[in-house]
Amino acid sequence: WDASLAALAAAGLPAAPSQDAGQYVCESSYWAALDHRRRTGQPARIMFLHVPPLSDDWPRERIAAAMRILIRIGCEAPQPGGKAAAPEAVG
Repeated sequence: WDASLAALAAAGLPAAPSQDAGQYVCESSYWAALDHRRRTGQPARIMFLHVPPLSDDWPRERIAAAMRILIRIGCEAPQPGGKAAAPEAVG
């Protein structure tokens, strides 16, 4: 997470880690994804992100820039077994 937070800060995009995926749908979605990975071994990584609602401070372009940074860093980091994620994994 340190690399993600540093890259977001360098781009002027504030972010903070959390140990809480939220309530109800968010929590359920995250746990379902983790359970799927436990059962199937796929995907190698799961990242749950809360994004701010669209606003003057957070227009669509700013949110998209943050998402691109996080996807890039997630794909560059070694997977279990030491390999980087395949580029097609980010579609």
